[in-house]
Amino acid sequence: MIYTQMGHSDMKISNVGLGSLAISGRFCNQDDSESMKTMKKAVEAGINWIHTAPSYGTGYG
Repeated sequence: MIYTQMGHSDMKISNVGLGSLAISGRFCNQDDSESMKTMKKAVEAGINWIHTAPSYGTGYG
């Protein structure tokens, strides 16, 4: 995985992130266990940031 320094901070973020809209349940049914598997695999692959937004949670429930 390639990492890039975030501005002038000490943080280095992966060049690839995980978008979470598809696992939010906003547009389709989702399975929590499958969502967790996806996030764990992303972390294992070296991804260290997940894109989220407040509006993604409107479909969960």
